[in-house]
Amino acid sequence: MYPTTLRAFRDVGVKGHETFIDAAAILAERFRDVRFFVVGDEFSGDGSYRRALQQRASKLVSTNRLQFLGHRTDMRNVLSGLDILSNPSLSESASYTMIEAALMEKPVVATRVGGLKDTVLDGRTGRLVDPAEATQLAEAISSLIVDADLRREFGRAGRRHVLGLFDIHATVDVLEAIYADTIDGEHS
Repeated sequence: MYPTTLRAFRDVGVKGHETFIDAAAILAERFRDVRFFVVGDEFSGDGSYRRALQQRASKLVSTNRLQFLGHRTDMRNVLSGLDILSNPSLSESASYTMIEAALMEKPVVATRVGGLKDTVLDGRTGRLVDPAEATQLAEAISSLIVDADLRREFGRAGRRHVLGLFDIHATVDVLEAIYADTIDGEHS
């Protein structure tokens, strides 16, 4: 958890927690028995950013619809208990959490930024939405809440996708090809 310095998104932290909280509020109105969890905590700071997020979510927290789980070292256990995983980041390289979720056949919803666009194939392994768009995030999550078959389909496809994408042998082959092209280019 940390705020952003990106001018276009002054009201949203880098990991999009505010967007998730706002989407959860929309979804809580539609679905009475859905619960939401925020996993993680501030890497540094005095806790003021986390407290601001908790204040933003105070209505959901007070009704036990949203819980802040804090920093966890047992992500396998956390992920196994979730039906859908969301990563609404504004900026992301390779999201290991999304990869881990896909390996556990969990359907995912993420933003169209950085490495998330490679990890999540929109409409095939999960849903991609624009960053800082709570309504889009809520709609994408909603589509998975109401369709258990789609959740299973995305989960299975996500696992196949990341196993192929992050296979060490495939990665080495790609790197060798890049090096060979670079070396050949220097000799030309």
